Amino acid sequence: MSQGNTCQSTEFAFCQVNASVALALALAVLCDLLQQWDQLVPGLPILLGWLLGESDDPQYLMQSPHQGEDDYIFEKSEVNFWAETLTFVRYLCWQLFHLPCQSGQPYPHSQLCHLQTIASEKRHLVSELFRELPLSAEFLKTVEYTRLRIQEERSLAVLRLLAFLEGKEVLRAEDCPREWRQLMAPRTEASC
Repeated sequence: MSQGNTCQSTEFAFCQVNASVALALALAVLCDLLQQWDQLVPGLPILLGWLLGESDDPQYLMQSPHQGEDDYIFEKSEVNFWAETLTFVRYLCWQLFHLPCQSGQPYPHSQLCHLQTIASEKRHLVSELFRELPLSAEFLKTVEYTRLRIQEERSLAVLRLLAFLEGKEVLRAEDCPREWRQLMAPRTEASC
């Protein structure tokens, strides 16, 4: 199938994008498909689980920095080793903040309570682990410090999303990454 035929038969135009844009678009398409297929209610706890992180094991937070390296989609240098995780968390969080607004269905309370418990426990554990780090860790940006900061961002994002679902929190402009504001602007095929 030629590029021209594909552009006519799908909503997607062929254009080269960087890894960040590809990740953002993939999450947007996933969330859109969940809505189209009316699977948002069963899908939300799964997406929140992705946002929180897969491991419920506290030892995961202190594992060696290169364990699980094969889990990353794009190649990493030392400078951007953690960038993909943070980008994923921020983009998924932004998508999830906008999904509840578009769904009028109730969400599974028991699953969301379970996720809230896990997120609260991880947040508490991260706080304790931060206190155990030497004072210089924040300034040296050690691997342990960075890993804890990422987990802190993940757990806070889940807690904020759950509060948002309960109507306790309102979406603010700061919740939207700058890249997303650019992505969501109307585009034409010529702009690729």
